[in-house]
Amino acid sequence: MLTDYLFTYYALFIMLGGILILTIHDVFLNRRMIRCLRIATFLILALSLSDTLEKYYAEFDHVTVWRYIFSSLSYTIRPTIMVLIIFMVHRTIRFVVILPAVINMFLAFSWPFTDVVFYFNKKNVFVRGPLAYTAYVISAIYLLYLLILSIKFVSEDSYEESQILFFIALAAIGAALFGIWLPDTETVVNYTFGADVLLYYLYTYFQFTKRDALTGLYNRQTYYNGIRRYEQDVLGVISIDMNNLKWLNDTYGHDAGDQGLVALSECIKNELSFGDKAYRIGGDEFVIFCRNSSGDIEQISAKIRSSVTQKGYSCALGYTSEGTISQMIKEADRLMYEDKARIKKQMKLDGRMPVRD
Repeated sequence: MLTDYLFTYYALFIMLGGILILTIHDVFLNRRMIRCLRIATFLILALSLSDTLEKYYAEFDHVTVWRYIFSSLSYTIRPTIMVLIIFMVHRTIRFVVILPAVINMFLAFSWPFTDVVFYFNKKNVFVRGPLAYTAYVISAIYLLYLLILSIKFVSEDSYEESQILFFIALAAIGAALFGIWLPDTETVVNYTFGADVLLYYLYTYFQFTKRDALTGLYNRQTYYNGIRRYEQDVLGVISIDMNNLKWLNDTYGHDAGDQGLVALSECIKNELSFGDKAYRIGGDEFVIFCRNSSGDIEQISAKIRSSVTQKGYSCALGYTSEGTISQMIKEADRLMYEDKARIKKQMKLDGRMPVRD
């Protein structure tokens, strides 16, 4: 049995072992994501072992309690893995999302009291009860939830995330259909779960290469790619520079400077319209590509400046909606530096904090 198990799931072990090694050395993902990945990995391994042991006890000519236990475990683990995938995607999760998996677990382990899910006859033959497909139905509900999330991400202009979620859901749907209509397809289902977890991990890791680690905005490399990608779509450009960052770092320490940059980035995120892209392209420099409506660019800039001021910081802005994307970037930059010089001059006249950047 052990030899067959190792041979059947050899590639799965390599895949899941690789995920565990990556999570040990990962410096990008947060603790919650790493914890979910590790739990999902161990659950997939547990599912493969449970399915193998259930098949082993199925060869007996009499019913054993172990076959009941491993069958119940397999029924329980599959929807639980779906919950973890949703948790990795959704960032936050409510109890109502977990509830179907909890109900399924109680039903799966109800065999000492009732035969509503499954039972084994005297010849050790598996017999489905009226609620035998509960685990599959609940998994289907979770898959539908993933598809709804993918549509939600499209509405938020997160096309890449919507595509990856759709692909994960499609793969899981195929595995679920195999499990319902074809016998002895547990291996396919388990491999699919493993592939889904690995796929989402790689996607998430890839996202960190595109974003600034401190602010969560897109980074400089993505900015250059955006210039090429959105060349025909950008209707306006806003250039932003945080004032007094060097003064903050020198006076209160770099943590204070980082807090200021995060506060500024949050103000930017709060004012973005559908399709707009925000980038941190330098230490205190930010750029917004407005792709929705150039008519709102002045209002967006004013709101950002007001929000930053309310948080106790200051920023210089320049914006324009005329010319090609390259021309708009240059003009917005020029106007931003003019605004910065004006603010510095006014601060010195008012006798406020020294400006040394």
